[in-house]
Amino acid sequence: MVKRFSLPNPYTNRAAIRSSNHFFGRELDLRDIYTRIAGGQSVMITGERRIGKSSLLNAIGFSREEYELDPGFGFILLDMQSIAGCTEEAFVENLLTLISREMGIALPEMGRRTLEDAAERIHSHGRRLIIALDEFDVLVWNEKISPEFLVVLRSWTVRHGFPFVVAFREGSIDRIVSDEKFGSAFLNLFGSVYVGPLREEEARELIRTPARNHDVEFTDEEVEMVLDIAGYFPLYIQIACYHLFEFKKLGKTAEEIAVQLPRSFAFEASPHFEYMWWRLSPREQEALRWWVKAGNTEDMAAEKDLLMKGLLIEERRAIRISCSLLGEWMDKWEAPAKTVRQTVRDALLM
Repeated sequence: MVKRFSLPNPYTNRAAIRSSNHFFGRELDLRDIYTRIAGGQSVMITGERRIGKSSLLNAIGFSREEYELDPGFGFILLDMQSIAGCTEEAFVENLLTLISREMGIALPEMGRRTLEDAAERIHSHGRRLIIALDEFDVLVWNEKISPEFLVVLRSWTVRHGFPFVVAFREGSIDRIVSDEKFGSAFLNLFGSVYVGPLREEEARELIRTPARNHDVEFTDEEVEMVLDIAGYFPLYIQIACYHLFEFKKLGKTAEEIAVQLPRSFAFEASPHFEYMWWRLSPREQEALRWWVKAGNTEDMAAEKDLLMKGLLIEERRAIRISCSLLGEWMDKWEAPAKTVRQTVRDALLM
């Protein structure tokens, strides 16, 4: 008999999801992206750090059949962090290597001039190509990559109908956006998809399904506890469910879980929330303070932004703070004496 403590924990992953078995939600985002791709439009995916942009990029590849995208589309994905600091020639070589492998075509050379040859060979097979670039801001900020080169890529993708799908953190490509000569010429090619928190039903599925697949059932009260401290953020749900799953394996009582889960979650998740806090504008921070204190704010524009980013969530036609621990954390984040992380952890883990 397999002992309960030896059960693998299905909530350990903190990296991008790479298979459909572990991917939950994002149905509306995927439908939007596939609609744009089928119409020949490139797509930029933006959102906050660790919200699931890379997982969504991977899903574009492994969900094509499920969403009935034309099977003639090939898909390649290049993580720009893996070739950070590369030259234009190295970027093209990596791109062509992936194209050759995905489309099953032999390419005699791997230089920029071969891009045209590769496109013609793809067309000769009656196929098209989706090119996904993760961490696109790394490419934009690479001093070895000129703005002119981005215009060359734009011209190539328009000419051959190969949509780009790029993902980056919101606000991280201001360099190209502010460039009057090259920014608009490149970016007007793209439709925009903002990746925010999961929808409520998607969050509940992410909480229940992995545990259920391992014959562990979370109670309704436990699910609500996870939603109370983690909101609809995929990463935070993973963190909370990891600890909940461990407590269930150890046979903890409901009372013990109610006390220990928020503490364990706080220790691991508070640095991520802290990062989000300092990414907010002063206006958004002030609106969030009002929500914590009074349960509302008069700044409707800031409220809309906080909803989009997931720090406020709409649930059954009512708005609430995404994480019940935020009020305690916000006081500590503004304390100057210790490092913020240590102050938060000391206060919550006493």
